Amino acid sequence: MGAMLNLGMAIGRPLVGLYSDSWGRINIAGSLTFICALTVFIIWINAKSFGVLIFFALINGAICGTFWTTVPPVTAEVVSLKQLPSALNLIWLFMIAPLTFSEVIGLELRRHYWVGGIEKSDYLHPQVFAGLMYLVAAVMMLLLRGWKIAYEDNVAGDDAGPEQKFGKGRNKWIRWVKV
Repeated sequence: MGAMLNLGMAIGRPLVGLYSDSWGRINIAGSLTFICALTVFIIWINAKSFGVLIFFALINGAICGTFWTTVPPVTAEVVSLKQLPSALNLIWLFMIAPLTFSEVIGLELRRHYWVGGIEKSDYLHPQVFAGLMYLVAAVMMLLLRGWKIAYEDNVAGDDAGPEQKFGKGRNKWIRWVKV
């Protein structure tokens, strides 16, 4: 499973970077985080065979590395370049505890039950927890996107017309697409 997840990441991470440049880092980070939540709820929770789990690992592997691919450029959009090293250090520092103990937490969230004298485990609770965390992260990215648009409007000024805020001609939709 881990190898298939890593294979998905090897394919997906370059594509995440490529599409982030053209469609906007915040847009890609938020939308792919939401798609990760959907894959958890639709594929992983309902998986009954090893083949479906391999499919989930490939699909989710391609998009679950979005955080690692987009966190430096998204952070650069939120803070100034002068503050970027400090902001990234804080992000990595705050990620240590959750990443260190996430496997233990996931194992504690699982349920144990007995069937015919054999102990079995149900991973529904860790799966729902993972899906909900992806959903919360996607909502946070949506809020960040709204803040970024409001910030750009504020920088453009009140007397700025729609062309200054949204661009001219064929680029007028770039602001909506690329944030």
